[in-house]
Formats: sequence, C-alpha cells, structure tokens
Amino acid sequence: LELLFLVWLIGAAGSAVWQTVSYVRWKNENKLWNHPVEDGEVLNLYHELCASQSISKIPQLMQNKRIPSPMLIGLLKPTILLPQMEYSEDDYTVVLTHELSHYKRSDLWYKLLILAARCVHWFNPLVWLMMKEADNDLEISCDELVVKNSSSEDRAFYCETILRILSKGKGKFSPLCTGFHSGQKVLQRRFEMIMNDKAGKGITLGLAGAVLIVFLGGFVQLE
Repeated sequence: LELLFLVWLIGAAGSAVWQTVSYVRWKNENKLWNHPVEDGEVLNLYHELCASQSISKIPQLMQNKRIPSPMLIGLLKPTILLPQMEYSEDDYTVVLTHELSHYKRSDLWYKLLILAARCVHWFNPLVWLMMKEADNDLEISCDELVVKNSSSEDRAFYCETILRILSKGKGKFSPLCTGFHSGQKVLQRRFEMIMNDKAGKGITLGLAGAVLIVFLGGFVQLE
C-alpha cells in the first residue's frame, strides 16, 4: 500500500507540474504578441456589453495575432484576447458576449478544478475522457446562457458566427483558457443545444456534480 501510494503521489505531482509548466510556457509564448484594442467602436461596444451583464470589474481587452480564436485567459488577471481578424459589429457582439459569460460565471476556475481532478486520477483514462466531456459541457452551457430568450434567427446567426471563426484557422489552446474550438461531433452537439432552447437545461448543474464526484472520489480511494 505504501508503494502504491508513492506511485500515485509521484504521478499526481508529475501531472500537476507538467500541466503548470505547459500553461506558463503557452502563456509566455503568446504574451509578447498582446496589445490593447484601440478601436473606439469596439471598446464602446465592449463596455456596453459589460454594463448589460452588470460586470463592474471589467477584464482587459487585448488583441493577439497569434491566437486562432477569441478566448478568455488569466485566473487572477482575466483578459479577453481577440485575434487580429475583421469582424462585423454583430460578430463582435456574439464573441464578446460569449467570453464575458465565461468570465461572469468564473469558468476558468471550473477548468482549474477539472485539471485538479485529472491530476488526482492521472492513472484512469476514463476520468481523462470524462474531464474532456466536462470541458465541452462548459462551452455548451455558456452557449445556452448567451442565446437564452433569443429568437430562432439570432440562434442561427450565433451558430454561423462560430462557424466563421472556426474556419479562419486552427492553433494551440491551453486547458486554462476558453476558445471557439470544437471537434465536428462536439460542434454538432453545440448547435443542437443552441437551436433547441430546452435541450441544455440543467447541464451546468450536472457538470458541477460530475466534477465534484470525480474530484472527491480520489480522496475517498486514498483513505
């Protein structure tokens, strides 16, 4: 039992170090390319959206030519990053509303909890798959929040905007950031949820419960 505990401890510590180093390296590689958004119309729209969501502590809004899609990064100093691409005002509204929803719900902290659970269960491939599903569910529940009470036309435009962003290119993402990245099956699932206003009910609660069970399960096994 002592040997098994030692093996588990080494694996958990190694997983935590590997994920931390990977995140810091990814963040430092992209940080050099960050610069503040200077477009006055975009900034005005951004502050209007923050006010509409009752966000008083507004995250930084930056641009970065190396990132493949809009994303939210930074646990202690949240920043919304936008790629240097041409967007319409409606596209900006969709993109910024989506990322602000992630910020308001503190989804990056959920992602940190998911990574912690994965460190605890580093030896279990089923948990790795479950954590991937939980990460997908974060995006789906965010989609549900953004399109809540929206018309069918607005929901369809939201889907079209996601497709346009995904078609612009691919790149590396960190587990501790949000982003408009999805595989084909996940994307189809997201669109089904977006177009069906009843399909995604309760998914956030289920996600939180699943992560909590997996995370606490590791400690139960060690006793």
